[in-house]
Amino acid sequence: ELFQQWLDGQEPHLGLDLSQHTDSWKTVLLVLNRDAKPDVEWNNSVLAEFRHSFRALGEYLERVLWRLRHGELVGLKPKVVVIMIGTNNVGHGSSNPQQTADGVRAIVAELLAKVPSTKILLLGIFPRGAEANDDMRVKVAAATEGFKGVADGWRVRFLDVGFAFTRVDGSLRSMLMPDLLHLNDGGYEIWSKAIGPTLRAMLSG
Repeated sequence: ELFQQWLDGQEPHLGLDLSQHTDSWKTVLLVLNRDAKPDVEWNNSVLAEFRHSFRALGEYLERVLWRLRHGELVGLKPKVVVIMIGTNNVGHGSSNPQQTADGVRAIVAELLAKVPSTKILLLGIFPRGAEANDDMRVKVAAATEGFKGVADGWRVRFLDVGFAFTRVDGSLRSMLMPDLLHLNDGGYEIWSKAIGPTLRAMLSG
């Protein structure tokens, strides 16, 4: 019911606080679902070149979609939006992989409609769980498979950097994700370097 509710554009009644809205960023908007760290901890990363004051962090698909539909982008025209979202919905069981993929597609569609001059860098959901056959790993991979086709290679580019966090045998590199889910400083550095060339190309194009 909640899934259909937020796809229909209804307020999900999840205690959203829109008071953090800001119009100070103009270059890159990050829409993420990881519990990213304070800005100071991004200082040595490639993303530090581009980061700005608004990011939807630690979010669920329905919250981001609701915010986009209720004024979060009014008057704003970022050059690039970077999206990496979906693991919270899968991990907490609020959405299955197909629903998660539909939610990501809905966010992309909303952005394309609201900010037609903006480009989107859509990232695959990061791997999670210790082994390649971990249930959560399989589900996030299925969700990614379900939404990556939305990329047209022009306004929307898809990039999957999940391989950077796994070993050859598919096991998670726990030195980068100690709890098998959240990146540490080393993980953030690898992530930012992995998307840096593509992000720079999109910003200059």
